[in-house]
Amino acid sequence: MNRDGSRLTTNVLFTIDDQPVGFSVSNGSVQDGGWWNATLTLTPGFEAGTHVLEASIVPTVNFYVGSENNTTFDSRGYSVITFLEPSLDALGQPTLNDRTERGTLLDVRILLEDNTGNAIGGQQITFMLPATDQTDEVSVTVTTATNGSANGSLLVPFNATVGFSDVQAQYLGISGTTGLLGYNTSTQYVVLAQTNMSILEHTEQLTAGEILYVNGTLLDDLGLPLYVDGVESVAIVRMLVDGVPVASVQSDALIGVFSFVYTVPESTASGGHMVEV
Repeated sequence: MNRDGSRLTTNVLFTIDDQPVGFSVSNGSVQDGGWWNATLTLTPGFEAGTHVLEASIVPTVNFYVGSENNTTFDSRGYSVITFLEPSLDALGQPTLNDRTERGTLLDVRILLEDNTGNAIGGQQITFMLPATDQTDEVSVTVTTATNGSANGSLLVPFNATVGFSDVQAQYLGISGTTGLLGYNTSTQYVVLAQTNMSILEHTEQLTAGEILYVNGTLLDDLGLPLYVDGVESVAIVRMLVDGVPVASVQSDALIGVFSFVYTVPESTASGGHMVEV
């Protein structure tokens, strides 16, 4: 209070671990009766651990001596997982290097860091391929190296749906008042499947100028029709005679069959010829 009886205007000053940075303050003005309150908000990069909070007053007049007091508090940090492999391109799509044929191993590589940007070593990370209507969950648990990286491989189910699919990474964090919050994230990769082209029947003998018939099927490695985005899809089948493209047709989306009806040019030389699809 001033000598004329008016309230002394002053603010409480704060430091954490003797530093005035790493947090923001709201309120903190001394009110009538000498009481005050303040809210300190820690910045995202504030380190986990036990810290010393000090509050001090520097009077604005020369007839009071300043004072300070301190206490301790614990803070938790948080973790961040970054996928290094599989990775996404600038458009947010899986890169060409991250296409994996079903029934083979998908390699996964991540980096685990805390909210200060420091690597977190010696921690367990679980990689997962989520369960679907056709497949069970696939998972593996790995341990991060001192630089925060971790590598593992997951076996893509032999009957996984082709196209974009998710791979997940899970970290449970470190418990306790000075620990770290866990983190869950996912990225995408592309599931590939083999195709099986079969010629079921064809004209074996004909004369130049007559019609060549070729019938067959185009299915995947499970004997199922081809799919795009989970829906049966047509495909373009091209026929070559002696290495020269001569015709193209669409396969049936539901059963994968295709048929060519091709009139052999009258100028075609006699003898054996190679038909490819």
